Amino acid sequence: MATATEHIIPGVSGWLGADDPRGWLTFAVVPDEMRDRLDATQHADYVARNRIRPATLDELALLRHLGLVLPPDLPQSDPRYRATLQTVVTYVSATLRNLSWSVLTGQTPTDPAAS
Repeated sequence: MATATEHIIPGVSGWLGADDPRGWLTFAVVPDEMRDRLDATQHADYVARNRIRPATLDELALLRHLGLVLPPDLPQSDPRYRATLQTVVTYVSATLRNLSWSVLTGQTPTDPAAS
């Protein structure tokens, strides 16, 4: 298993917390290249609207950054193992997108800056 600091992403800061209506992956600052990719994903989600899709590499990295154990990281013998993590995209209003991961229910994300 990885250590808590192994998945910290340099340049990511200002986590807005687990209760943000957009979901767990809300940060004030992310590296520019990551921001560009996240923006492109957000646009694709806006066009496709409510859907379930594979988590992007950036989403996986940010979830790990928050200290979460992801199904693809578990041993294949673990019943919680999944080769991919599915992101549930819902729009709670015309433009407010929420991302969630039902298989992560029961885990609590933590801000690495608070450690």
